[in-house]
Amino acid sequence: MLHFRLFGIPVVIHPSLWIVLAILGGGLRLGGVGFELMPMVMFMVAAFLSLMVHELGHALVGRGLCGSQVAIEMACMGGACLSVGGRVSRWTDIARTAAGPGFALLFGLVFVGILSQYLVDPSTVWRVTWQWILNEPIIEWYHAIAWDRLNPYMYSFLKSSIFVASWWSAFNLLPIFPMDGGQILGNLVRSRRTMHLVGMLTAAGVALVALTFEWWIAAAFLGYFSFLNYKMFQEYSR
Repeated sequence: MLHFRLFGIPVVIHPSLWIVLAILGGGLRLGGVGFELMPMVMFMVAAFLSLMVHELGHALVGRGLCGSQVAIEMACMGGACLSVGGRVSRWTDIARTAAGPGFALLFGLVFVGILSQYLVDPSTVWRVTWQWILNEPIIEWYHAIAWDRLNPYMYSFLKSSIFVASWWSAFNLLPIFPMDGGQILGNLVRSRRTMHLVGMLTAAGVALVALTFEWWIAAAFLGYFSFLNYKMFQEYSR
């Protein structure tokens, strides 16, 4: 495990994080036809940075707004910000929770700004960004890029950074416990039973959508979250 401090916050990174990021970056195709190592590595770097900024959002706002003692731990299921003590109210907890995806989205906007410097016409940056987020075919946006200024490594890193910051933040804001959206919902409705019911149904529904698009890893995570919320819904229904 890797241990260090960032802005005075203890950070622990488990080796399992890199395994999962490699798989998400296409590592299961290692050695297969068409596999390229560098795009996978660039995805891993981009995803790690986005996750770190996400958890720093929780930690910095939790420490500054609530006075909590905080630490960050990152492993196979993503990141977690551990908070102890402090003055935590309903609304400060919502702010602390929302800060994670908020920081990550702002981080993604930095890369949108960088992307604009590599376009033939910088005014098309939002169109190209949207095409990248939707993973549209390269033919749709190829001629918008100034390839003489953008090397393949920077291209892979920018595309992965924008994709991860947008999709992972949106995914994390779904009202599914234990994700941030589920925790925000729990603070708003003030009912653990309702929170877990909504989480169970939402996770199951989105898992079915993921299956139709053959997003197997996302479907597996969502299926697990649906089962977790089902068990906790049962617990709070007694």
